[in-house]
Amino acid sequence: MKNRSQNAWDLLCPTLQRYLIRNKWKKLSEIQEKAIPEILDGKNALLIAPTASGKTEAAVLPMVQVIQGYKNEKNEKHGITGLMIVPLRALLNDLEMRVHEIANEVGLQAFKWHGDVERSKKLRQKQDPTDILMTTPESLEGMFISEHIPHIEWFKHLRICVVDEAHNFLGGWRGVQLISLLERIRLFCKNDFQRVALSATVGNPEELLCWLSGTSQRGKGIIKSDKGRQGLVPQKHMSARLFPSDDDTAIHQYLASLSVSKKVISFCNSRADCERLGSFYRRHNMNSSVHHSSISKQLREKAEERMKFTDSPLVIAATSTLELGINIGKLDCVNQLGACHSAASFVQRLGRTGRLEGKPQIYDVATNKANEFLITLATMNLSELKKVEPSIPGRKLYHLLIQQWSSICLSGYGLNKEEARKLCDVNPTFHDIDEEEVETLLQHLTSINYFHKEDDIYYVGNHMEKTFGKNNYMELVVVFDSPWTYDVYHGRKNIGTIAASFVHNLPVEFAFTLAGRTWIFKKIDTVRSRIYVESVDLKSRAPIWDSFGFGGISYIIAQEVARILAGDKPLPWINDPKSNISLQRIREEYKDHPPKLNAVEIVNCHQYRFVLRTFFGEAANSAISRILESLDYQPTRCTYQGIIFDAPELKCSQVIDSINDRFTQLLSSSDPAEFGLHLKTKVRSYRFSKFATVIPEDFIKRYLIANHSNFGELQKILRDIEFKRVDTHKSKAIRVPISTTYKLNTKQDL
Repeated sequence: MKNRSQNAWDLLCPTLQRYLIRNKWKKLSEIQEKAIPEILDGKNALLIAPTASGKTEAAVLPMVQVIQGYKNEKNEKHGITGLMIVPLRALLNDLEMRVHEIANEVGLQAFKWHGDVERSKKLRQKQDPTDILMTTPESLEGMFISEHIPHIEWFKHLRICVVDEAHNFLGGWRGVQLISLLERIRLFCKNDFQRVALSATVGNPEELLCWLSGTSQRGKGIIKSDKGRQGLVPQKHMSARLFPSDDDTAIHQYLASLSVSKKVISFCNSRADCERLGSFYRRHNMNSSVHHSSISKQLREKAEERMKFTDSPLVIAATSTLELGINIGKLDCVNQLGACHSAASFVQRLGRTGRLEGKPQIYDVATNKANEFLITLATMNLSELKKVEPSIPGRKLYHLLIQQWSSICLSGYGLNKEEARKLCDVNPTFHDIDEEEVETLLQHLTSINYFHKEDDIYYVGNHMEKTFGKNNYMELVVVFDSPWTYDVYHGRKNIGTIAASFVHNLPVEFAFTLAGRTWIFKKIDTVRSRIYVESVDLKSRAPIWDSFGFGGISYIIAQEVARILAGDKPLPWINDPKSNISLQRIREEYKDHPPKLNAVEIVNCHQYRFVLRTFFGEAANSAISRILESLDYQPTRCTYQGIIFDAPELKCSQVIDSINDRFTQLLSSSDPAEFGLHLKTKVRSYRFSKFATVIPEDFIKRYLIANHSNFGELQKILRDIEFKRVDTHKSKAIRVPISTTYKLNTKQDL
């Protein structure tokens, strides 16, 4: 073994050293100096560093050296020995040349595989697999279920896997899918292959690395750096501004003024907001584009290329589609319409700027809602404290387990019971699904003919074939749902998509915006799900898009909001006098009883009405609402700050005792999810997944309670809190707000 006390540059082979010198690398970045020795030492590693710090090269340089060493040692032809998993096709396209260049330097070949890659290129890859494969989880699963791809032969010599933008995977359903796929490779792979993940934002790094490592017996290492490629910690210039209520025009004008003569991304929280802002930019003759998931791939790529290759001022109104590390050049700043509701997303967006040497990261946020103003200030504080939410994919993920069972059925010779149970053992995110639940699920899937059972082996049933058999089961490999949409065409040009529910309510000649331009609806083709439009210069409104999933304000943001409201000092992120006055007036609402950290406070505000204030975040407060319902109390409002509920004919002391009893039971529970399942409460069901139709009703209830009401998080919080009663004076009740009602008075304040 090499001497690990050497610096990272010396540990690289002479060929890679010459490559760095030829490309004018004066030195390695901090994350590269720290990561290269650990990866060459064979550890499973999680690299955490800011955007544009050189994380990709920190993984790719040692990866190609590891693969080259393995090939030289075995001295024979192998299949794929390096695997690179990326969340987006656009990111794959962006990484392709960088990985190719480094791999070719040491005599290795790399190939990019996703749905847009030409069939002829894929055919050559099938005939002669390259050393390194770059793909997405969906494409990898597609290889597993394809009868034309010998995936076992391809991956049985896998030596190392690199996962880029790991937080984007492992905090969601695609991460569960990815971990299962890696463990399925592990079953037939001759090596305990190395696993390396890259991220700019991780709230629970130890847990994330543990999930990624799975059954691997290699050592583990978390490698962190705060410095960018230039070896400096980027300076941050952040600002938040509150505008008069219901006045979008003023916000649009403000964001436009920040974007003049600059290269800028304007982030929005919805596609509709994105269209409205993009339309405003266009009407005011700004060089602009719009970028979101309902715009066609060609137009999105055109916007990315314009931003990357032009030196002229350009502003893109975008949703989270531009949040990840797609290379779009060096921005001057980013701004946002409305609050960013996630501390992790805020850090990602901030990291899109400050890539020029000596330039700061700049992020300006404008909103007309007081609560969003508070959330914005909280995320800015948290970014300074380097705190983000933990990545939690969910609990009781029966639908994803069924998806993986289905994939195994298609990829081999059916699914046996041992494989079905083992998947729960090897994938850490399925550990909370026990053997009895596995047995019940398999029996149910057989009873509805989703699976066909012969001699204890489960095969594809009629129900499964009818549901997912179209297009070679490609719908099966995508774990998330997409709403029904229509493609929008101008002549032969695809503009994007809009929701079917919006299309079916459109009158002829109706004007709407898409991709920042206005179109008139002329014709509908229901067979091909297309609508045809013409371009016009009219004022119009943005479409309405359907969406699936759920989200909410996290515990760490809620607690930071409590700190802000309890404080009395101005915050450095507010450089507008009127917004400073607004913060003072918001704090006035809470001054009679300032928020307390790590405390549950209760007040009897009317005869039967109570306020329970927590600042625990939406998921934990939803769990408390379930507890209140189980006591026959009636929650009437639940926010990230607290809950309003009715408890007829009970004194405050009795209410406190009843809630305390439930809290005590939860604290002593070894399985908080099971505790929630046994509460007598109603669950509002909805279609959370395309696989939900084959899950038993009681299992659907388990999933909804486990994920919408986070009893596990509530249990952790309750270990360190104080439960107290807020006393009221006889002459005057103390108001304990759980959400600000403050609004700017346009005439008075402006």
